[in-house]
Amino acid sequence: MRFAIALLIGLMMGTLGASFALNALRQAHALPRGLMVLIDHHQRRVKSELAASNCSSATLRHHFVRLNMLSEDIDAIFAVTDDAVFTRYATDFHDATSAALAIPDAACSGFAPAATRINDTCNACHRDYR
Repeated sequence: MRFAIALLIGLMMGTLGASFALNALRQAHALPRGLMVLIDHHQRRVKSELAASNCSSATLRHHFVRLNMLSEDIDAIFAVTDDAVFTRYATDFHDATSAALAIPDAACSGFAPAATRINDTCNACHRDYR
């Protein structure tokens, strides 16, 4: 009887410990996932704004500013400074968002190549790291 109770308590403690460990592992990936969700959100908004009949360059610039701000955090959030390829992709993304901000206020069609370049930099990285 004592053995059965000890075994049951051991199983419950093991299950609880495994649950804590899995939860900690899941939370370790929350910040990079959140960054990707935010980047995806702003890219989708840029794409829909470019497709809209009443496109606003101010709205596009707002999303490009946000993308540029997010691009500055990629290296710190993913913490892979020893990976030259990933660092190059992060730099390419930052350069693409900075180039989009350098575009003078113009018609929305002037922002389309910048949006395409940003999307291409994301696709290049995701091709190797997703």
